[in-house]
Amino acid sequence: DRATGGTKLDTGSSFWPTTAGTYYAEATKTGYNCQPGPRTAVNFTVFPTPQGFDESRQLCYGSQIQLDAGQGNFTYKWNSGATTRHIDIDQPGNYSVIVTNTSGCSATRSFEILPVDIAGIGDITSEGATVIIEPANSGDFEYSLDGNNFQRSNIFKGIPGGIYTAYIRDLVGCSTVSEEFPHVVLPKFITPNGDGINDRFELKGVEYFGSSEVMIFDRYGKLLAAGEGAGFSWDGTFNGRELPSEDYWYHINIEGFEPQKGHFTLKR
Repeated sequence: DRATGGTKLDTGSSFWPTTAGTYYAEATKTGYNCQPGPRTAVNFTVFPTPQGFDESRQLCYGSQIQLDAGQGNFTYKWNSGATTRHIDIDQPGNYSVIVTNTSGCSATRSFEILPVDIAGIGDITSEGATVIIEPANSGDFEYSLDGNNFQRSNIFKGIPGGIYTAYIRDLVGCSTVSEEFPHVVLPKFITPNGDGINDRFELKGVEYFGSSEVMIFDRYGKLLAAGEGAGFSWDGTFNGRELPSEDYWYHINIEGFEPQKGHFTLKR
């Protein structure tokens, strides 16, 4: 590590340094007690290699995006034939570029360009105070109930009853679709034991709608109760007789919206 004296770093005819710097080599003849010849200085330089990377992006239909190979004192060679740092593309596919620095060191940077996931609303479900927005297509989307605050989860909890608009958009922001829907908070079970908690099947949020009708059926399709949605209440009886613990079905008609059907459990 020095022209004279210093520390011996290695022996043998080859040496593999790990850091840049000046190293000194000397030779002695085996079997003879002679002084070594003068040391030869070797300057070892490390040229930084361009960094390769893989990138995946989505492309909106009918639009284009720009791919960036990275800034530096480089030359560029794209698989499309381009030799610039940036290229504009309007088709999905796999793109790559060989980036070479002034010392001749190269690295490959790859881009996977996928068509954007198409946003669409498949179904909207109310489960108690929870709203679930089901996408019509597979993919990664963001969801909202106000059009401003979006989230990655399609589940919204603690939502009061009322009329809402469901929004779904792709992560790139190519398109946003929306659908108005009624959110009526329905109980999953009732326990008519007189303690004032879940004693009756009642609707929360139906008062926001102009006209609504509720019907309750048993498992055989027998109509047990019916009435206007606003103020509707059922205590688990039929003709004054307490009905047994089991599942019962509801059918709710709200003016201007698709009927809602489901079931709940009566527990005694």
